[in-house]
Amino acid sequence: MRFFPSPIDVCARSAAAAVLAVSAVGCASRATAVPPTVASTGQAPIAISIGTLPVAELSGIAWIGGNEYFAVGDNGVSQLWRLDIAIDPATGRINSAAVTGSLAVPGLASDGEGVAFLPARGSVVVSDEATSTIREYRVDDGALLGALTVPSIYSTSNLRSNLGLESLGAKEGEVWTANEEALVSDGPISTTSTGTLVRIQRFSTTFAPAGQWAYRTDPISALTPLVDAERSGVVEVLPLGGTRALVLEREFGGSFIPDFRSRIYFIDTAGEDDVSARTSLAKAGFESLAKSLLWEGNFALANFEGMTIGPELADGCRSLFLISDNGGGIDQRILALRICGLGTCSADIDGSGAVDGVDLASMLGFWGAAGSAADLDGDGLVGGGDLAVLLSAWGACGLQ
Repeated sequence: MRFFPSPIDVCARSAAAAVLAVSAVGCASRATAVPPTVASTGQAPIAISIGTLPVAELSGIAWIGGNEYFAVGDNGVSQLWRLDIAIDPATGRINSAAVTGSLAVPGLASDGEGVAFLPARGSVVVSDEATSTIREYRVDDGALLGALTVPSIYSTSNLRSNLGLESLGAKEGEVWTANEEALVSDGPISTTSTGTLVRIQRFSTTFAPAGQWAYRTDPISALTPLVDAERSGVVEVLPLGGTRALVLEREFGGSFIPDFRSRIYFIDTAGEDDVSARTSLAKAGFESLAKSLLWEGNFALANFEGMTIGPELADGCRSLFLISDNGGGIDQRILALRICGLGTCSADIDGSGAVDGVDLASMLGFWGAAGSAADLDGDGLVGGGDLAVLLSAWGACGLQ
């Protein structure tokens, strides 16, 4: 596994100096974002109150605003569940978590695993693991609006059973997903000696494929004689803006009495090998993404499969929630974490908390290039549109 390099050296501290420096010596090269930090709130996972509603197998969650969230289950029920999660803004701990209603979505998904909110479109997107589809639905009435163009590499004939498009996240109109464990063409599933290779897929704001990267999960830490269903795969991808994202890995196994291990990693796809054109990851010729561990936890009865960033806390950090699937009798719970140090807008290329000359220098260094953190408008290349976005965000960034 490769490690993240140090943040780029500062070529200039003002916009004018940055332009001159890059023009003269071209010192801006690759901008490496500083990973955020994730920490426990000190609160154990809490049960979700569902009353008499037929809520089950929640596997994805998306923040809508305030205390409101949508969740989706993977049990084939054509409902998106409305959740109210109230927190203590000082600590980030949950005061209450309850399902308050639902949105009927005819034909939602036979195996709905992920949900993401697109506020500018007034819609949500939902991934179906069984059919390798991602469809968009209007939040007002649940009407089907369309579907994303999912690359053919994810066709059902190339999926392993129950190891397909488990993940779904959105940021600034872009959508990200990933398969849980390796596609048939990409090699073996996870073992105790090596993790599995999955594809992290990015879609532009027009829902067209906009990059694909290989990601290797952790190995299974140990087998147990009590079950034969050990696994280690990706269950959620949560973009942070630009080329950065969080990845939630879930392992089942690890001890004589098996439990669930959840790990959150940070990735940055800027400058990394795009594998979109590769029909197989079983052959050499590319590097998988570097990843940085932010948090991990072991849980006997909480199978966390969904993740979303929530409201701002009193100290400027943000809530980060994990939701667990209750399939097989496992508890259906919410875990509250804290995430701090987020780059607060995509124009903050170096993750410093402000858009300034360093970010401009980085953008000019990437000018005309594809697949970098400086592609702020998601059109695939760094150009005038990206410069306009950066200049409009000049100064201290607000919340995303």
